[in-house]
Formats: sequence, structure tokens, C-alpha cells
Amino acid sequence: MRYIRIVGETANKTILLKAGEAMTYTANDVTYRIAFDTESNHFLAIDAHNEARVATGVTIEEAVRNLRG
Repeated sequence: MRYIRIVGETANKTILLKAGEAMTYTANDVTYRIAFDTESNHFLAIDAHNEARVATGVTIEEAVRNLRG
């Protein structure tokens, strides 16, 4: 599986990080990273404290919502 890490989005462009770099986000006591699976075309929300805990979604918001459970 290949991943492209997403840093953030603006109205007109998506900013990408180089492979190996990571940025974490915290919302509602959940710290996570976002990645994009280019094979399945889904975003992944990865728990920053437990990388085995991964949720997917068509949008970043959906992946994060699924991670929160």
C-alpha cells in the first residue's frame, strides 16, 4: 500500500508532505495522523498513540469520525 500524507487543504490546492514526515492533529482527545491510500482512494485516520488503530473514509472528516467510533 502506498500513502501520501496530507498536511492541510485550502480552497484551491492540497499541501503534501514528503514521505516519512508526519503531522499530528488533536480533536476531542484523539490524536491522529491523516494519510491517503492511492490504491483504494480512501483517506486513513491513524491513531498517533496506537498505529494499529486505523479508520478509513472517502473524506478526511469521515475517516476521523470513524476513528472516533
